[in-house]
Amino acid sequence: VLKDKEQFKTLFHIYSSIDHPCIEQFVGVSVTDSSIEFVTTLRGEPFENVIQKSNVSLTIIAFKIAEAMSYLHSKMIVFGDLNVKHFY
Repeated sequence: VLKDKEQFKTLFHIYSSIDHPCIEQFVGVSVTDSSIEFVTTLRGEPFENVIQKSNVSLTIIAFKIAEAMSYLHSKMIVFGDLNVKHFY
């Protein structure tokens, strides 16, 4: 839940500036009287499924995550909660 317009502007600017194949793509914003939701595409599959596949190397997965984090850091975005639910 966003508390004010400045928080919305900051998040909107961040989400709209991100473009990386390993990060969910920003689609838009849904605004109702009671909430503001940021809408993204859901690419890839659940992380647990990727781990269970025998043909996927954990080293490659770790590299893709590091690549995405490096991209965010290059844009001066510090991602404080790395929650790997989905992987592309």
